[in-house]
Amino acid sequence: MLNRNNSLLLIAFLSILVGGYLIVSHYTEEGSSEVDALNERLEEWESEEEVSAEPLSGFSWYFAEADTNNPDGNPQTEIYLTANYGNDNLVEKLVDIVDGGCSELEGESYENDVSNTAQVQCYYAGLGQQYRIVESNDSYVVERKLFEEALPDYTPPSSQWETVINFPISY
Repeated sequence: MLNRNNSLLLIAFLSILVGGYLIVSHYTEEGSSEVDALNERLEEWESEEEVSAEPLSGFSWYFAEADTNNPDGNPQTEIYLTANYGNDNLVEKLVDIVDGGCSELEGESYENDVSNTAQVQCYYAGLGQQYRIVESNDSYVVERKLFEEALPDYTPPSSQWETVINFPISY
């Protein structure tokens, strides 16, 4: 039979366990569902407008403070990308919601990057993401690559580029 002190310790342990699960599930699931929901609203809005098929003339990145904080209570940033198809035909999509802040990396480029587009780097507490735009056969693809801060006794693993969202070649 448990005495009072053991009962309190068991309750505290279970509370910490449940709280940790809730924080982790909120952090790993909410970001992607928020991005999906906002992109669905943007796509509905875009489908209501009549647009002519114009070739893409450029991209521009935009960063905004998110309405949410991460589980530690620190601010998050919303990353938007606007594609300009000419004649005031702009298509804006939410790319991601990340911890910390972001900036454009002028002059940085990798193989297959769309020319004359900036990459974006976001960073927070030793972890970060890089974003780039590449052209595929039927769309422009925004890709993300994760990175970690290196230390004198630690070399972080190299991650691969992964697709985040797509823009059509013409709209």
